[in-house]
Amino acid sequence: MVTVRTPNDEDEEERVSEAVRRGQGIPLEVFIEAIIEREPEEELVEAIRLGIEAQREMPEGAPPLDIKQAILDYVRWQEAAR
Repeated sequence: MVTVRTPNDEDEEERVSEAVRRGQGIPLEVFIEAIIEREPEEELVEAIRLGIEAQREMPEGAPPLDIKQAILDYVRWQEAAR
């Protein structure tokens, strides 16, 4: 399971920020493409970005967002709606 959660404390937040500054993160579009094996539509990227942002507003102790499952669920929903 690949999850997204808020940092536990300021130290962890700083470590994550530093890793991203050093280029150790990947763009969301690239991450999604690796999962669905095709270039993602902007609508999908924006929906997942909003899901990540919503996760940041969740109360402490809320389960983390299973980002891989969220991506796959959204793709299935898109395909079913066509």
